[in-house]
Amino acid sequence: MRLATRPRNLTAVGAPAIAFKLGEFAAPNLLAAILSGFLDTWSARAPDGDDSDGVLFEPGVAAGPDGGRRDPHRRRKVAAATSGIAVLGLAGIGIWLGRRR
Repeated sequence: MRLATRPRNLTAVGAPAIAFKLGEFAAPNLLAAILSGFLDTWSARAPDGDDSDGVLFEPGVAAGPDGGRRDPHRRRKVAAATSGIAVLGLAGIGIWLGRRR
């Protein structure tokens, strides 16, 4: 809420961000050097990718933020099952409370 009334260009959110900010204050560019070395080593060891036309001339996988791995039918079934269990649970609680009186 404070950012809405007093905007800033840069804001640290959460404990890890604050720790990185303090580390940057204590040793400027140390984190950048460590990450740069890690990425250089990782990219040298990573296998080469296959050459392809990408999705420029042919459609790719199913679009969406999930890369086509989400199954909407399964999601509906889970929602229906969860709703059914909730209704049965509430009915059971109602019956139990009714018998207590």
